[in-house]
Amino acid sequence: MSILTLDNVSKKYSNKVALKNINFSLDKNCIVGLVGPNGAGKTTLFRLIMNLIEPTTGKIKLWDQNNSTNIVGNNINYCSDGDNLYEDLTVSENLQFIVRAYGINNGNKKIEELSILLDIDQELNTQAKNLSKGMRKKVALIRTLINEASMIILDEPMSWLDVDNQKRLTMLLKSMSKKSLIIISSHNMAQVEKICDKVILLNQEIKYFGDIEDIDYGNIIKLKIEYVKESYNPQLKKELISIVGVLDVYSVDEALYIEYDNSIGDIENQIISCVIQRYKLNVKKINHIEKSLEDLYFERVR
Repeated sequence: MSILTLDNVSKKYSNKVALKNINFSLDKNCIVGLVGPNGAGKTTLFRLIMNLIEPTTGKIKLWDQNNSTNIVGNNINYCSDGDNLYEDLTVSENLQFIVRAYGINNGNKKIEELSILLDIDQELNTQAKNLSKGMRKKVALIRTLINEASMIILDEPMSWLDVDNQKRLTMLLKSMSKKSLIIISSHNMAQVEKICDKVILLNQEIKYFGDIEDIDYGNIIKLKIEYVKESYNPQLKKELISIVGVLDVYSVDEALYIEYDNSIGDIENQIISCVIQRYKLNVKKINHIEKSLEDLYFERVR
């Protein structure tokens, strides 16, 4: 049984299309990354899932039932990019409020465990208005995670967290995904690759949906050529882009990056011949760069 199913869901605001023909199905034991540019429809999608708005067309099902406020309230927790803390309450009081609201068993123990895990246990008696942005983010995350909902939606969960706390949160989410479906929205594609099992690339429509490990980058190869600055001729870029099968050429610092379609002839030898023999570039190193989710994003979404 799927936890969440969207069947041909579209949403319009007046004449503006926010989402178009969205189809996917998700189960528990999974962390899903939702990636897209600003205005792609990510917030609209979250609001639809939480039954805050209704789709213009299509159906949304939770646990094979039509979406309703009852189902959402009992089973889905959401943490926005903001924190919405009660400013005059302490960290402990903010968390106790959620424990009482949900009737969470062993609430004090869970507050203690999560506070230690996310390194905020020394701030439990501090009023929210006196917390740093990073600390506020951690309190908001604990409020969302403490009752271990069946579905957890997190908007930019790593923002304002330092590297150590990002690692701590990643470990926690990996552990919680054994029992829950976790959906995270992020602009950091390296983090999505590291944390998530699946990814949805969204820009009004779904541009890609599937397992991270199954992403097929096809025949596109990226070559990095490091060179001695004094030997570089700006005309080289124009010459390289004219080679049939070369898709993109750009330079950063003292390196050329060349993307090409490996299915079209012996392009790499043509590139190297052009660089070394014709333009006499003093090359320090040549290596292939592994394709990433960011490359897929720019191919499918931008």
